[in-house]
Amino acid sequence: MRPTVLVIDDDRVTREILSELLWDAGLNVVLASGGEEGCRLACENPPDVVLVDLFMPGWGGLEVCRFLRAQPALKQIPILLMTAHTDREGLVNPFRVGADDYIAKPFDFDELLARVQGNLLKKQAIDRRDNKARHYDALLKISETLSENGDAAAALKEIVRQISSHLESVDRCSIALVREAEGCAYVMATTADIQRPTFRIDLKNYPEIRQAMATGRPLLIENLVENPLIAEILPAFEGRDISAILVFPVVDARRVIGAMIIRIARPGEGVDRDEVDFCRLVSSVVVTALKTSDFFQLVWEEAEVLRVAKERLEADLRIKQAYEELFENASEGLIAFSAAGEIAYANRCLVEMVGEFPSGLSGVSLAELFGAEVQERFLTFSVANDDSAGVDGRFDIGFVPRVGEPRTFSVSIGGRPVLNGLRVAALRDVTDKRRIAEDLLRVKELLEETNAALVKADQARNEFLDTAVHELRTPVTIVSGYCSLLAETDQAQLSDEQRVYIEEAVAAADRLADLITNLLDLSRLESGSMPLALERCDLVATMRDFLHDHQPLLEKSQLTLQTTLPESAVALYDEERIYRVLANLFGNAVKFTPIGGNIHLSLEETADAVLFSIEDTGKGIPEEALPRLFEQFYQVGRGDSRQGSGLGLYICKKIIQSHHGEIWVESRLGIGSRFSFTLPKPGPLS
Repeated sequence: MRPTVLVIDDDRVTREILSELLWDAGLNVVLASGGEEGCRLACENPPDVVLVDLFMPGWGGLEVCRFLRAQPALKQIPILLMTAHTDREGLVNPFRVGADDYIAKPFDFDELLARVQGNLLKKQAIDRRDNKARHYDALLKISETLSENGDAAAALKEIVRQISSHLESVDRCSIALVREAEGCAYVMATTADIQRPTFRIDLKNYPEIRQAMATGRPLLIENLVENPLIAEILPAFEGRDISAILVFPVVDARRVIGAMIIRIARPGEGVDRDEVDFCRLVSSVVVTALKTSDFFQLVWEEAEVLRVAKERLEADLRIKQAYEELFENASEGLIAFSAAGEIAYANRCLVEMVGEFPSGLSGVSLAELFGAEVQERFLTFSVANDDSAGVDGRFDIGFVPRVGEPRTFSVSIGGRPVLNGLRVAALRDVTDKRRIAEDLLRVKELLEETNAALVKADQARNEFLDTAVHELRTPVTIVSGYCSLLAETDQAQLSDEQRVYIEEAVAAADRLADLITNLLDLSRLESGSMPLALERCDLVATMRDFLHDHQPLLEKSQLTLQTTLPESAVALYDEERIYRVLANLFGNAVKFTPIGGNIHLSLEETADAVLFSIEDTGKGIPEEALPRLFEQFYQVGRGDSRQGSGLGLYICKKIIQSHHGEIWVESRLGIGSRFSFTLPKPGPLS
């Protein structure tokens, strides 16, 4: 609510200015044109602050101060005197007649509002202090009532009377003993005009009490019409000016044993925090009187006995039913047996596992069912589990049914006895599982032996391949060199047929040298002895160096080369290995492109990689061969004299994959092929 300021001034303009200023500042304003009128208005509706002019016809500011301070209800209201600068010389000390402050005219509006707000805060603080003192006095009286009055019922009635007289506008105050298990409460004391000393109420008609019981915390309802909690019982409050309901649970040892209910009739006003705190303290005091009343003891003890017995019986029945359901419908065989080894109960699953007995399994001994040795194991594990928590009551037993093949059961015995000292064991048919486990173990051993032999054979193959390649490399190099020298130096002395032989020998030596190089690279790749020296390199620069080195091959083949290259394309790669990939792909393009054909090299950058492509106008690759093109030793058209070893593309794939890149081919017969690969870009430089 807005605080109210009473302005007393004989000047109409001053009143209007102050009215507008104070209203905009969030204050209600009451205006009076003279001292007598202002005092009358203050007595009728006490304001929160009084602003009064010092000099007025009739009663001036000093007379107003003296009058207001003489009224008991107005003693604490802040009074601010308004005076012009010229009035100060003859000013009587305003504080001696009860004024709290004075303000000089003409007004500084900010100063005026600050002083009004400051005096309002001071009044509110004083009011809170007085209210707390008043609440403490009332609480003291209530405590004295409890200590002096030996009749607990009479003490409770005195408590509700004092609460009703202490708080303003209390419509009804009641204290009730709650019986949650029965869904009811017994009103022990109330200010309502009811003749019965104690009466029973149904809690379903009091949702506010149920809410406070459920939370264990005080409940304040200030807007009854819009609160959904009491929507169903709202018609009960028609015709009554109930503005708020307070419910305070009475708690003993974390258990709600009662409730204090207060209904307040203050339309348009709320409930102060101090009032709530006061009622909370009273509710904590009420617990003693409520517990010591004879009626409480009688109702509580009787109900408690019934409640405990009822809960225990219901719990036992639920547990018994649950165990019976679980026991009978379990997917494993369950058996309950005594310390002597006699079967007390077996569920349906176990009966199906062991087969029907003539007289059923109840009363049959474990020895009769499984044999004396197995019974001894059951009983031994049972005793061991009693003596030592570390003993595992799990083991396998063999079982020979009356009809069918022998079975294997996995047994698990419970760690504690159940009803009447019986033990419970779970049995599961694991015959197939154990058989599969044995088969898997044998297969595992066989696989391990085979794998070891394969590893040994692979090591031998790699060692032989490495040795053979090194032994062949030197003589092949010598033969290739001499043949090339002979072809270049003795052309005039050779016949046409001899020159053809020399050219075929040079070509064969070159193919053999290429095969040896590929075999050596393959051996290193598969043995892991070809480490990568990854660096940030410009693939454009690498390609330019490569093309410079291979220009003679291009001219000799009479092919046209086109390039689409950016200024630079930085990637992370081993330059020597990528040079090897470029040589292989370029060599294939030259080899399989007829004279007069075209070869196109291109580079482009994507978000996280550099893409290389080499496209030729050769004869193309059959579609069925594309999926196997990068396989080891695979060749397309083995009758072609230009075929290589079948290792070049496989090695290219291994090198690109070791760089975490990808390589692929696109081809159309009679049109040509395009080989592409990617290399990752390096991360940001630190």
